[in-house]
Amino acid sequence: MEYITKDKKGFSLIELLMVISIFGLISMVGLASYSQFNSRTLLDSLAYDIALSLRQAQSYGLSVREGSSGGGFNSGYGIYFDKDNNTSYIFFADVDNNFQFNNIPCGLPGSECIDSFTLGSGYKISDICGIFSNLTERCTSTDSSLNGVAVVFKRPDPDAFLNSNPLGDKYQEVRVTVASTKGVKQSIFVATTGQISVGKGLSIIGTRPIALLYMSGVESFLSEKKSNYE
Repeated sequence: MEYITKDKKGFSLIELLMVISIFGLISMVGLASYSQFNSRTLLDSLAYDIALSLRQAQSYGLSVREGSSGGGFNSGYGIYFDKDNNTSYIFFADVDNNFQFNNIPCGLPGSECIDSFTLGSGYKISDICGIFSNLTERCTSTDSSLNGVAVVFKRPDPDAFLNSNPLGDKYQEVRVTVASTKGVKQSIFVATTGQISVGKGLSIIGTRPIALLYMSGVESFLSEKKSNYE
């Protein structure tokens, strides 16, 4: 009797282990990429939430509104960022019209605080910087004398008043940087013109400040830039 034999082909143990290792490596890279993407997405969302809070303060400052903290119709409204409380920021009514938060904690008598917003999920404000008209900076990360920055809006103009606490500096632009536990960072910018941006500065276009661009006769270019941020 004649037997017909067929070759049996399959994976060897070494080949099987190699395939499993490759799949494991691909899965690890994919999970790491997804985790980083998810962290970036959540951080960007937080940055836009802060930008919206600034826009709300601007809206309050331009409208006829009396704040719950006792602010009159002529009071400005603003956001205060404090380096000693880097997991939250304060929405306040500038009752005494000095373009500063009076540093009385929310809920206590005499406080200008309207509301306090917590960042949550391990996020924090890693740096607060004021940018002068000559483009030099003063940041909480490098200057211990700077405690925080107040961004205030007051009728009738949409312009922002950017003042340091307690130094009394007046800035051309403010940059607030938020960071995740993984070290991913995003920045929110506010300019004295009232423009608010996430991820990109406003007072510097290229390498020249706004003042120099106006002197160059490119007001239309600035108007286009402004419309992009509003």
